[in-house]
Amino acid sequence: MTALSYGAQHVASAFGEQVRRELWSEGPDVAMCASLTGHRLVAARVEGGQLLSGRWPWSSGAYQAQWAALEIPVADEHGAVLDRAMALVPMGELWIENTWDMAGMRGTGSHTLVSDRVFVPDHRIRSLTAIIQGPTGPIEPPYRVPLGCLALTLVGPLLGMAQEVFDQTMRVVASGKPLAASTYTHVADSPSMQANLADAVNLIDSARLHLFRSAHQVDEAATTAAELDITTRARVRMDAGYASKCLREAVHLLLSVSGASTFSRINPVQRYWRDLETAARHPTISTELSREIYGRALVGSNDQVSYLI
Repeated sequence: MTALSYGAQHVASAFGEQVRRELWSEGPDVAMCASLTGHRLVAARVEGGQLLSGRWPWSSGAYQAQWAALEIPVADEHGAVLDRAMALVPMGELWIENTWDMAGMRGTGSHTLVSDRVFVPDHRIRSLTAIIQGPTGPIEPPYRVPLGCLALTLVGPLLGMAQEVFDQTMRVVASGKPLAASTYTHVADSPSMQANLADAVNLIDSARLHLFRSAHQVDEAATTAAELDITTRARVRMDAGYASKCLREAVHLLLSVSGASTFSRINPVQRYWRDLETAARHPTISTELSREIYGRALVGSNDQVSYLI
């Protein structure tokens, strides 16, 4: 949830000085949520801004947020849609519909935001294209990171979950647990379980290496104000997607080592498993979509399948 709130603040940083003062003049600790998946959105042009109505699901951290960054249509005086944009709306002008009831990531509170003719002034509306291109002029290095590269921040918690599952599994192994329905008096004596552990830790290491490679390059570019080319940005998405796949596979192997007792509701490992499996389906770290993005970049195709690169 923290990573997603940071993503929303990253979007807000591209709006300019007036908005930044509105959000952060009293301090940096302003929680935000965001949604790029609005439903039944209606915009009407009025003097000085837009009147917005609609529903925005998957708004993680809705109950903690003070502001929401929402994708919207921008309409002219006749109701015709001119552009897609992001709007910054105080949470006090929206209401929350409790729609988040998932097997994993239950604590993120990714409920649906609802508005009914909420007025948003023009200075708090910015073209989605301009946001993707990034802020113009001097700005702090963290906000020079391309929006698509924030996929790395979403895989970070998954890496922590998988590492904790490995640590918990090794405690089970060290406890002398037998391998049920076998002649092995200890799980540690089984070559197949040893192989599972080796493969799992190798997958976790692979995920870490991919993530840190991309994070280092993105950090260096942000610090020096260098521009990352499309192939490099697509590779960052690929690293994130591949890492999420590695971590899912690693945890799958580790669960087989610990056995069915892992799925007891009092065992924290089953929660890590549920959370990881749910979080790994976030579209920005989807392995399948990342492969398409990277493959198209490698052959020089301009016909990309996502704007978040």
